[in-house]
Amino acid sequence: MRNIYWIDSDRFDTKLDKSTWLETGEVLAGENFSVTLLCGFSKKKYIPSGYRLKIKYFKSIDVPFLFRYSLFINIFFWLIRNIRQDDIIIVSPQDLWIAFFLKLLKKCNLHLDIRTVPVEIYNIIDRIDYLLFWKIPLTLFHKIPDSFSFITELLRQSVEQEFCLRFQDFVIWHSGVNTRHFKRLEKDFAEQQSNKFVITYLGVIAKNRGINLVLEALSILKKNYQENIVFQVIGNGADLANLKSITSALKINKTVNFKGYIPYEFIPKHLRNTGCFICPLPNRPEWNVSSPIKVFEYLACKKPIILTPIAAHKNIVENEDFIVWTDGDKIEDFVRAIEYAYENCNILTEAAKKIPDVVRKNYEWRVQGKRLADYLKRKYHASTTIYYLSL
Repeated sequence: MRNIYWIDSDRFDTKLDKSTWLETGEVLAGENFSVTLLCGFSKKKYIPSGYRLKIKYFKSIDVPFLFRYSLFINIFFWLIRNIRQDDIIIVSPQDLWIAFFLKLLKKCNLHLDIRTVPVEIYNIIDRIDYLLFWKIPLTLFHKIPDSFSFITELLRQSVEQEFCLRFQDFVIWHSGVNTRHFKRLEKDFAEQQSNKFVITYLGVIAKNRGINLVLEALSILKKNYQENIVFQVIGNGADLANLKSITSALKINKTVNFKGYIPYEFIPKHLRNTGCFICPLPNRPEWNVSSPIKVFEYLACKKPIILTPIAAHKNIVENEDFIVWTDGDKIEDFVRAIEYAYENCNILTEAAKKIPDVVRKNYEWRVQGKRLADYLKRKYHASTTIYYLSL
């Protein structure tokens, strides 16, 4: 069995998306890899149950900027002491700093996995972060990795265009969903059914994700809609306080329920009463090259979904009857879509019963993870241990 060490530059205990690492690690373990996530944490080490992914947590200075630097140093010295020549290290663009120094001191296999482009650049700190952990490392160190993967073909093309590169040997593996996770937990939680039409947003709360437009739309709905609709927001992020202020200013506190961060294991409990999901991503370059993981999780729940007509959404479910498409990403577009979903909820819900077959066929984690596993086997041949790096 071979080792893979996966570096993820985030605080894993508060990370909204844990399924990428948990579920892909499980698939890789089934393909004769031993996978270890190398990561930081904020308050309490998250220990998953029922997964073969191993997690090695590192202490760091939990202060912006210093967190990532101190975590880099601790992970780097641990790798220097522990990795073997045939181990595989999976890094993301910001981790290329570690990859550079590793290559100087140790012979190892480096795999660069690019799953997003910078999406939140609002101030000088964000700009510095963009330069230090995206622009500079990819410019200077793009030749260091031995293999490459991308979340979508569009993202690969975007990176090639931005950095004037040409990737010859790579694999595309999308986001996915474990439908069994949602089905299994659905049976474990009994929750009183709501008598209102619940629209759920699940994911990161940030300025550029269109959540504010949904709030504005809810505020101008006719009274009979407002009285019978609840907008449930699950997640956390930098814009949470601002969205709560907007909700109060619009006087729709009774319509909106901010549930905050919920661990991956317990999310299905909070989705049982959902009548319709929503992913209001606007038409921006960073979303058009993405593979929106939350849409796949929505699909696994057999419920209708309101989607904006961006490329990332159209590539998944363009002609499905259970999708309510907005005309664009304006407030009035969301008003019309919400009203339509409410008025036609029974028809849409019936159409959504075929969703699991769509998801299972194309977007199960075991399908996407197998693509990565097959590529790594072909590229590196022998048995391997994989380490994930998380900052």
